[in-house]
Amino acid sequence: MDAADVASLVDSSIGNPNLKPERAREIELGGEATMFQDRLHVDLTYYNKRTRDALIARTVAPSVGSGNITRFENLGAVVNRGFEFLVEGQLVQKPSVGWDVTLNGSHNTNFIADMGGVPPIIGTTIQQRQGYPIDGYWQRAYTYADADGNGIITQREIHVADSATFVGPSQPRWEVTLTNGLDLFDRKVRVVGMFDLKAGYYLLNGTERIRCQSRNNCLGLIDPAAPLWEQARVVALRESGTTTQWGFMEQADFIRLREASIPYELPLQWARAMRASRASVTIAGRNLWKSTNYSGVDPESNYITNAASTGTVNDFQTQPPPSYWTFRVNVDF
Repeated sequence: MDAADVASLVDSSIGNPNLKPERAREIELGGEATMFQDRLHVDLTYYNKRTRDALIARTVAPSVGSGNITRFENLGAVVNRGFEFLVEGQLVQKPSVGWDVTLNGSHNTNFIADMGGVPPIIGTTIQQRQGYPIDGYWQRAYTYADADGNGIITQREIHVADSATFVGPSQPRWEVTLTNGLDLFDRKVRVVGMFDLKAGYYLLNGTERIRCQSRNNCLGLIDPAAPLWEQARVVALRESGTTTQWGFMEQADFIRLREASIPYELPLQWARAMRASRASVTIAGRNLWKSTNYSGVDPESNYITNAASTGTVNDFQTQPPPSYWTFRVNVDF
């Protein structure tokens, strides 16, 4: 009947009744030490983990008729190995002044050790291949040269490879946090700053890619004075005859001032005036500064491309982490 609701069943995902738990075997070695009259503490751990029956999003045949082109299956084995460390130090320790530093971080290497006989799983930008990181970026590389010296890259001045090559991992290999704390004015004021480092990975700059490819408003396309590398990636994307997003897969290493705060303990008489035993105020900020060579808005402007399968993220028209300030008053009664 026209203009009426009709019951229907849409197959949007494929179940797998043969799924079973992943099984992991891990070796850990570590040690810790305290030195200089408890003013320095070091903790170091090495790990080597092998997971078998690992869940990998396998591509299914289009003839299945599902809206989802992948499903999780227990395929082969994955290896994660690396180390974690923690260093805590009291650099200055006096009755009226103090300075403490905490360095906390990790380095991880992961790769697919066994695909269980399944051929490489090839997506548009992400591939799963034995011997390479999970969810690694793969794309056709290119070379270019301004042969006529006119400052403009054309199709004749760029060469795109015939096959895709490994670009880099999509997950950070290094994650490090540095926290500094300063106690001042008889330890009534404490200044704290926490810096984040993430490094050793790549991010697909999808925002700039779509601006160059279909919206025709990116710098590398419309500005003849744009840097040659920006022009080259646009030509390789639009005009090469073998389109590639290789130039938009950028190193996303960054250092960010994640948090800063200044708590101040109010004088005791002020607290007693409020019939309290103690009172303090704190001003704090988050995401206040960053340093990166990434050309997009922010390397943490992450858009999940396929959370149901890989969880890989890229920068695609999403907001960066906001910067904001807070003010808080604490009163103890």
